[in-house]
Amino acid sequence: MKILLVEDEEDLREALIRILQLKQNVEIHGVDSGNAAIAKLKAGESYQLIISDYNMPNGSGGDLLKYLAESKSSIPFILCSSMELSEIPEAGIYPILGSVLKPDVFRPLVALIEKLRPIGDSSDNKLSSQFFRVSLEVIAKIHTVCCPLFIQLSESKFIKVFNTGDEFSKEEETRFRNTKKLDSLYVRVDDCEIFVNALAKSTIQIQSFTDKLNNPKSIQRLADLIDDPVLKNDLSDIAMMLRVTEINAPNNILTAESLKPFYRKALAHVEKLGFTPEVMALVTANVNLALSVVMGTDSLKESLKNLFNQKGGHESHSVDIAYLACSIASVMPWKSDAARHKLALAAFLHDIELAGDSAQEVDLMHPSVNLTAKEKRRIREHPEKVVAKLKSQNCNFAYNIEQILLQHHERPDGTGYPRKLMGSAIDPLASVFIVAHDLVQYIESNSGHHSLPDFLKLKEEEYKVGHFHKIVVAMQSLGM
Repeated sequence: MKILLVEDEEDLREALIRILQLKQNVEIHGVDSGNAAIAKLKAGESYQLIISDYNMPNGSGGDLLKYLAESKSSIPFILCSSMELSEIPEAGIYPILGSVLKPDVFRPLVALIEKLRPIGDSSDNKLSSQFFRVSLEVIAKIHTVCCPLFIQLSESKFIKVFNTGDEFSKEEETRFRNTKKLDSLYVRVDDCEIFVNALAKSTIQIQSFTDKLNNPKSIQRLADLIDDPVLKNDLSDIAMMLRVTEINAPNNILTAESLKPFYRKALAHVEKLGFTPEVMALVTANVNLALSVVMGTDSLKESLKNLFNQKGGHESHSVDIAYLACSIASVMPWKSDAARHKLALAAFLHDIELAGDSAQEVDLMHPSVNLTAKEKRRIREHPEKVVAKLKSQNCNFAYNIEQILLQHHERPDGTGYPRKLMGSAIDPLASVFIVAHDLVQYIESNSGHHSLPDFLKLKEEEYKVGHFHKIVVAMQSLGM
């Protein structure tokens, strides 16, 4: 049987080729993109099976499916991806033999290959060795050893040097290269399923999930793939809370889908500023949870819809602040899901009292602002009016959320409004929100310029007081 394997992660592609050829007695050709696969098919290459990832640069699995459909091909197709079949837009245009969800890929792939094997074609392969070689670089990517690793002393003699659960870091890789002059170790063929699945898990990019973290199932699936216990628990908690909001307001969670372009823009800001994929995923889940809570409260839902429906870029403004505030909070000593949830809620709520009015949230201290006295009063009063609205609607939000909303226009030097608070008198989370608000305005007013050092230098004197100084230190420690 001749198989075309389409997988952009080279380590996983090569490991699957070696092991499937070794154990299944098949011929496998590997390529790194949908376009490369299409080129092989156009050149007349003949295959009995195509196994393909979906998210790949230079031609996705969807592009390959479109080509197969348009060319009226009949080659069986297996999707092997971190995406479920229901998430694939092109799933209905060409028959798909099966879907294998990463990282548990080996056994399902073997079962599907066996289904296609012609009668009389044996999968039995006389194994020339009970071990297969794995590069040190690949082992270091997996990091935590998933099965025993061996050194080869002679053609038939192998000695175990690592046990399951041991750590294999970049330092270990360097030590083996420099002191032992080795570039690879060996894994038993019997452990190939464990090894391939661990390698598949290591290649899954958290970024590929962030665009889909708008439902409990996808959030929990990402949590299941993550080893970090704190991040795993945080995501699991968010998934559980999101399930509750879906039950209480089953149609409102779809609002996150309509804001997806603004999510992508905000994610680009967060990424360019240097925050990690883990932070981006966790923040996305928190933002979606906060939005679902607001949209599950009838009076707030209508206010937010009215705000977003009027001109002024309020959707982008709110989503940007939510992402940046939650990301900044993730590097602070008081980071927690509760803190991120409060900041994300505040981002969606802080301007709702400007809905239905021509007044926009602006910097009233800027000399170029030209507003009527009524408009200025409206803007100055909107923080207190938002809090009053929440209380009048009996919204059961925590005290800190009210403080963020009430103080989001205060300034470290006491020149803000409505209460002219200064320094440490401003709540810690409100301080994070203010910094995020300033950063969003900085990026927007500088044509998308994302230099965090430049922003912090600009705010250096103003941010020397209260909790603002702690925020600056934490952001500088990111090394951005």
